[in-house]
Amino acid sequence: MNTVFVIFFKEKSKNQYEELKEKEEKRKITEQKDYDMLVNTYNDEFKSYEKKLSDQKKKFSSEEKLRKTWYEKACNGDLNFMEEVCELMFPIEFSLDDEYEMLNPTEASIGYEVVNQEKIKICVNLPSELNFLPELGIKMTRSGKSMSEFKISNKVRTEVADRVVCSLGFSYLKSIFNVLKIVNHISIEVGVEGVDPKTGGVADLIFLSMEVPRETYSMIKISNIDVIHAVENFDYKYRSTSTKKNIDGKIDREDLIWATDDDKNIKLSKHIRDSFRSSFY
Repeated sequence: MNTVFVIFFKEKSKNQYEELKEKEEKRKITEQKDYDMLVNTYNDEFKSYEKKLSDQKKKFSSEEKLRKTWYEKACNGDLNFMEEVCELMFPIEFSLDDEYEMLNPTEASIGYEVVNQEKIKICVNLPSELNFLPELGIKMTRSGKSMSEFKISNKVRTEVADRVVCSLGFSYLKSIFNVLKIVNHISIEVGVEGVDPKTGGVADLIFLSMEVPRETYSMIKISNIDVIHAVENFDYKYRSTSTKKNIDGKIDREDLIWATDDDKNIKLSKHIRDSFRSSFY
């Protein structure tokens, strides 16, 4: 009995071993196939990534070359390229607090004319209602424990509007002179589209008109000026937003190109647009 049992046990063990061995071989083959498939997939994806990266680098290099050529031509006085720069710059976007609910100077309409390599004309037209301040302000009580509302006077509201008008003038001067180094003279008018009180017809109501040579502008320390008085550095005309007598403009609006918010006046690559705007702002 013992001999038969031992033989049976050995045979059974042998069969089990062979069965396990076969399963192990199959497992190894399956795992190797799965591994090979993952490696091949990885290699294929990596090659695809490398090709995509290489293509993107070539594309970026090509577009960057075009961008540099484009900007060099603008800086060297090619009038068409200078116009494209103006279109991308205007209107200047002003970053204000999210809770700011009054008129945003970004909403101005901007007309420009590149007269020649050295001279640019520009008109900044604000919306007719110059509401840069709310009717009511908030101030701390004497105890410092609470706040109270107060009515903002018309005098303060007018002074703020006047300062915004003059500040806009200097903002556009700075932008043009900083970006287009070849420009040496800017004619600028800042006002609103309104109604002529004499005729009742549509008219450009101008608050500020300046003839600005770069040489004179370069002598000003922008960070230290009082914008209302700084206009006196130039050949200028100025009136407060509270006065009725209009200034006679020198710039013919019919000759201007009016900037569009989406820059649809020009056809430029997204790379040039994004690169210029990111560096400009």
